[in-house]
Amino acid sequence: MSFNEIFPNHTCIVCKTEINKSKNPYICDACTETLPLRKETVGAQAPFSYKSPITELILRFKYNAEGDVAKMVAPFMADCNIDTQVLIPVPLSPERLKQRGYNQALLLAKEVSVISKIPVKEALVRVKKTTAQKHMRLEERQRNLAGAFRVKSPKAVRGKRVLLIDDVYTTGTTATECTRALLRAKAANVQVLTIARVE
Repeated sequence: MSFNEIFPNHTCIVCKTEINKSKNPYICDACTETLPLRKETVGAQAPFSYKSPITELILRFKYNAEGDVAKMVAPFMADCNIDTQVLIPVPLSPERLKQRGYNQALLLAKEVSVISKIPVKEALVRVKKTTAQKHMRLEERQRNLAGAFRVKSPKAVRGKRVLLIDDVYTTGTTATECTRALLRAKAANVQVLTIARVE
């Protein structure tokens, strides 16, 4: 079966031109060359730096429900050198989930799972109402998220190597608070994987 038979009339998620042949069916090879790939592999993992065109793609994914973004970035995320047994998405608050209609971290985790065959468990919940953090300084973010997460399914993480999935790693505050909750529930260790990292 040819590329065009599998993905008929598919357009690039970045430039919107028709894709005839590409390694990734959601982005053309020319746009793939423009992606801000990261070389650093220490600490929280992310295939991209938070720069254009990734910045715009993440915003479209997060606020305009463009699910193809998750499908496009998932192969890059799955290629990161991660040793894990379970994928855990960062949860949204019930209010934000109702407003948005979906959790972008869960969509990412599911797409990475399709490629890696590692199971997804929605083991974390938000137990504290938090404020949107887009314009907060580090100290404000830390206060805002302190004690915000709890593990609802300890059995899903106990003794396991856990990979926390989110869209962007900014200051690490969300990842730190989620990691604390997961380690309290006796996860063996916690690693973090996002689409992009602010540097």
